[in-house]
Amino acid sequence: MALIFQIVLTTSECKYQAQFKSILLKRRDTLLEKIFVYVKNLRKLKVSGELGIATAEYAVTTVAACGFAGVLYKLLSSESIAQLIGDLLRRALSTFLL
Repeated sequence: MALIFQIVLTTSECKYQAQFKSILLKRRDTLLEKIFVYVKNLRKLKVSGELGIATAEYAVTTVAACGFAGVLYKLLSSESIAQLIGDLLRRALSTFLL
């Protein structure tokens, strides 16, 4: 910021030095006010020790669901279970169709 002021103030040909400087100062003050309000609001937030609990719960649930899906896949892709399900469906459909 100081470099900008030095460049503007060292050029004697610029007619609008005062206006440019006041615009830069206003923008700087506005930005500083916004930062101050943000920091003030940030301090009001309560920081709890359980901040990442939801993420950890989602991770554990996802791992458990993947494990359960793996067990089901292995179970259902085995020959004996496929035969058992096929017999069950044949009996149910034969009873229903007769």
